[in-house]
Amino acid sequence: MITLLQRQRVEWVDITKGIGIFLMVIGHTGIPKLASQWIYSFHMPLFFFLSGYFFTSGKYSLKALLQRKFETIIAPYFFFVLITWIGCELLQYSLFPPHSLWEVIADGSKGALWFVYVLFFVEVVFWFLDKIQLYLKNNWFKHVFCLIAAIIGYETYYSHFHLPYKLEVVGLALLFFDLGYLISGRKSCERKLNIWLLLILAIADVILAYYQVPRLDMAGNSYGMGVSTLLIALLGIFLIIQFSYKLDSIPKWIRTSIVYIGRNTIVIVGLSSLIYMSLKKLFEVYNVPNYIDLPIRHLLLWVILVAFIWFFNRYTPFLIGKYRRK
Repeated sequence: MITLLQRQRVEWVDITKGIGIFLMVIGHTGIPKLASQWIYSFHMPLFFFLSGYFFTSGKYSLKALLQRKFETIIAPYFFFVLITWIGCELLQYSLFPPHSLWEVIADGSKGALWFVYVLFFVEVVFWFLDKIQLYLKNNWFKHVFCLIAAIIGYETYYSHFHLPYKLEVVGLALLFFDLGYLISGRKSCERKLNIWLLLILAIADVILAYYQVPRLDMAGNSYGMGVSTLLIALLGIFLIIQFSYKLDSIPKWIRTSIVYIGRNTIVIVGLSSLIYMSLKKLFEVYNVPNYIDLPIRHLLLWVILVAFIWFFNRYTPFLIGKYRRK
């Protein structure tokens, strides 16, 4: 039986993921620079951080880990890659240059789905690091390794070095994953801040993120301005987690909706770009005025996404990495 404390803990991460995935979708739709700079400063590091925060040492054998990750993220990844590729062919939209399904499979998706396979690599690498650290009896081995991997990733960024499936991004992703793992044992993120202090920090974060040029962009392995960019990312992560705690007082239906979205991020990552592009094509055909184009398109996007989430959960949960308990 899940206790009240455990339920609150589950809601905390799902609300944070729900906010994060909402910002990810907004960030990919041509919003003003101030908002875009702020969202990009932390939105993808947030998901790697949360994954590390809930990593449990020794929970799975390697075989069990690979089987679980194949079922929950790799199989859904290939399903959504196929759906997106078919959609792009129909729309004649080149989301995956070069526009070949084989090359997409061989090199990895260039859309938002890149996060899925990079997370898979990160979790497998971290599992091995955890085992090696236990063997060496050195409590800092994996943390030093993740830092070195991030530095190597930084060098690949400046040398414009690209590997299949964005393996060059794994170093930076490992850093955020490991930071989440380190913080989890100290419960630092779960200490609630005063609302006024939170507001001051949020304003400072937005301003600082605005002046990060180049900005952080994990999909392109861009480290932005280096250390300062990484610190701003951590501040953004901390603020979003704090904000998720403040949602205790909002109406239950809103909180439940955010949790629902947070528990189905794979569908949003897999379909949001395709649906948004389809709506954009449709609106162009009917010459929808610009001043109502964007809000209506966003509203329809989320209505369609929620409909797909409902359908997959009800009829084909295995396609999104969920399996009904017998």
